[in-house]
Amino acid sequence: MYKVLYLPIEESARELEARLILAHRAIEDGWQVIIGNQLLLTTHMGRFPAGVYFAKGTNAIQRNKIKPLKEAGFGVAAIEEENVPLAEPLLIQNLMAGDFAKLTDLYFAHGPFDADIVTRANPAIEGKLEILGVGRFDLLKRNFLHQRRQKAAELRGRYGDFVLLNTNFGYANTFVGSPKEFYDKLLVGMGIVDISNPDEIALWERALEFESRTMEGVKELVRGLAREIPVVLRPHTSERIETWQELEAERDWGGRLSVVREGPIVDWLLASRLVIQNSCTTGLEAKVMGVPVASFTPFDNGMLSCFVANRVLPRIGSVAGVIDAARRVLAGEQLADVLPADDAEPLTNFIRESETELVSDRQWRSIREKFDAGARAYSEAELPQEKLEVKGLHPQARVKFAVSLAQFRDAYVMIARALGGGFPVKVRVLGDGLFALTRGE
Repeated sequence: MYKVLYLPIEESARELEARLILAHRAIEDGWQVIIGNQLLLTTHMGRFPAGVYFAKGTNAIQRNKIKPLKEAGFGVAAIEEENVPLAEPLLIQNLMAGDFAKLTDLYFAHGPFDADIVTRANPAIEGKLEILGVGRFDLLKRNFLHQRRQKAAELRGRYGDFVLLNTNFGYANTFVGSPKEFYDKLLVGMGIVDISNPDEIALWERALEFESRTMEGVKELVRGLAREIPVVLRPHTSERIETWQELEAERDWGGRLSVVREGPIVDWLLASRLVIQNSCTTGLEAKVMGVPVASFTPFDNGMLSCFVANRVLPRIGSVAGVIDAARRVLAGEQLADVLPADDAEPLTNFIRESETELVSDRQWRSIREKFDAGARAYSEAELPQEKLEVKGLHPQARVKFAVSLAQFRDAYVMIARALGGGFPVKVRVLGDGLFALTRGE
């Protein structure tokens, strides 16, 4: 095995900056890092040397990616990105393919809740699982946030004192085509739903109803809120943005409604005066940052409690309630006074937190202790020299990871500066959105 760390990324806006912290630590310790576009990287993994592959998920598709890597001598560390917002045992359990636990060398859980469920469902994970927290939350610490203040000020200058509405309807409003296609191709196709289990089928039927009804509620919320208060609506990258652009085109909102999908979410959270979401990780990030945030809960068929955000944040069930809260917050009142949340659960029930140590540092320490002693240095000259490509990509895949070299460099400089910098790094483009990082002279 060689000292090469592979960091595949599906969604640049969600994952890139946090992975760059991990990359920086690895480079600091003499490792090379291959980071970026997951589809491009995994298509060409046979051309790269055996190193440590950091899997971003544990479903059947991810399992199929790491099987040949293990046979080729790779080490595997894994997390499950989709677990972060979940508080429903069956949903968490089904995200790990049956034999994934046997293939991985390390598994990083986010908190005690998901660790307990994963361990009980997958006994082979025993001795490999560590509860480390959520890497994305590293970006919410002071050194990183300080560098984002100017960008946040620019956004507020452009959009005013706005309410940020984050949507998360990747099932009901899927870019795949229709909810049925999403169910057949992704949920069943990736092994997330066992169609022989009626309980699982019923759960996902409720999930579709929940998303569909909540999405209609969000449309009504926008129609009421944007009549008087600036609203920025950020659709999840798994959604059809056209659905929300049609809402934007319904009438002249006087500049008070903007449907935007650009840049890291942290900038938008910092710039907003109030965040409204439903069942989304961004609500948890806003809470950690101290940004006023609430869950909009116009409908419940038993699914609300399946999501961490709805259990740890104050909840508002009506359009009138959100409008009233927004008016009062924009007038200077504290959200805690507007919306007491006495029944909210502690976030630490679900996510491990630390005031002093970065999650990415914990992750790298575990990887280094597991693999460093048995790994050798690798020559950059032996990496593929020609530009790597993958044909036939769905356009949405390009939306999920659309990062130029200039944008990548800017992101890395920001991360390195927050971590104290201290050494030069060479960046080489291997293909669209795929980069090799090596410590410079």
